[in-house]
Amino acid sequence: MPTILFHHAGVLPAGRLRTMLSDALPLYRWICGEEDDGASRLTIPLRGHHLICGRGDSAPLFVELRCIESPMAGDNVPPHTVHVTLSPPTTDNRAEGDLVIALIAQALMLQEAGGVWCRLSSDGGWLAGVSMEEIARRIAAGDTLERAGSEPHRPSPVAPRTIAPAFHNERPSPDRLPTLAVLIAPDDFGCPPPSLDWAELEDDLHGHAPAGNWRIDPRDSHSALLTGRPGRIGIAMRRLPLPAEWMQLALGRNPRLAEDTETVAALRAHNACLTLSCDLDTSAAGPDDTRQIAIAMALALLLLARDMHAAGRLAGLANPAHAMLFAPEQLPAFAETLQAGELPAPLFIATAFHATMPGSVSLSTTGLMPFAGFEVEAWNAPGDADTIGERLASVLRHLLKQDPALRHGDTLSGGTIRALQGTSRAERPYAGDKPLPALWLEFGEARPYPSRPVASVAAPLRRPGGFGRKGL
Repeated sequence: MPTILFHHAGVLPAGRLRTMLSDALPLYRWICGEEDDGASRLTIPLRGHHLICGRGDSAPLFVELRCIESPMAGDNVPPHTVHVTLSPPTTDNRAEGDLVIALIAQALMLQEAGGVWCRLSSDGGWLAGVSMEEIARRIAAGDTLERAGSEPHRPSPVAPRTIAPAFHNERPSPDRLPTLAVLIAPDDFGCPPPSLDWAELEDDLHGHAPAGNWRIDPRDSHSALLTGRPGRIGIAMRRLPLPAEWMQLALGRNPRLAEDTETVAALRAHNACLTLSCDLDTSAAGPDDTRQIAIAMALALLLLARDMHAAGRLAGLANPAHAMLFAPEQLPAFAETLQAGELPAPLFIATAFHATMPGSVSLSTTGLMPFAGFEVEAWNAPGDADTIGERLASVLRHLLKQDPALRHGDTLSGGTIRALQGTSRAERPYAGDKPLPALWLEFGEARPYPSRPVASVAAPLRRPGGFGRKGL
């Protein structure tokens, strides 16, 4: 059982540990102790029991810290007055569990935490704090906890694994809005991204969305929590880029953007992401609240992107869950949509073209579910891809502006589009075996629907426009 010794009652550096765990194992959302409020510099007195919890798509991972305010019994134990024991991690992935233990021990051995000696296994030796960083590095590179603890001064066998940010593995959700990201370009001098003016952002939000009554709780110069109607929006700086394989996937789904070699080079060169995410359960909130918080997310995204552009650090925007990329030149079009009181649908809703042959165009949306409770599809539609795409965009504007409740057989666009209720025919791996409701659109004459699901490949509906307007 891993044990850390203290001369005096120490602290749990919850904020520091949360950052360390998130950087190393980003597919989990980490909570370090029951008193963890998300603050970056939070420390918690080591008294009694504390639970470290990581939640992801699979089973949660737990480690219990037990503080014993008396010396540890045994021979050859260094002088101390308090000791803390760590329970085995609740995971079948040994490498993952070893890394969690090493990082917790490293955090407790930091100067401000107070730990002075650490033993990683019952038959291991006592290690000083100076050894813990190298041990954690070796475990991240694939070494075992036992071997790293018994040979603390042996160098790492290989370079540490490259860690991708957690949100790049986010998948579309029927009851959550996707994470949005500002991609930040490096500068010639290696300077960090510029600090954000939270007071100015709050004023801008009040000016553009006064009904939301948004308040900003800054955590540091790059992280904050926005609270208002109807929920909360978290802003966080991730000092890692989206991985190259994700970028390749996104560019493959946006062939028009991929033709702009200069823009693509800037997107590939980004080295940090400013993310916006919200915790609203859209299935419980309803369409109006979902639309309001999405508008606030889009406003904050464009305002932050504006500031990064002014500093010469804007590479583009991204929706990781839908593998969507947006060049800086698209910002004015999004701003104009917001200023007209509408939601920029492409930021939240991807469109996949399954067939583009004139006279038999097939497409489907991904991301409309949180707003309307269904996706939209068209199969074998007459016309060409650009025309059908434009008509779909008008349908989305209608659904996002008004009550999306439609009856089977209702018509749109002056009776030229008929809506039929059904089940999605597109292949949606993120949905598993669960059928998703869909609104099938008929353009003109009725056409037969496919008998088999069609693989979904996301693609944008519009070509980037010009850039240069002030404001959003």
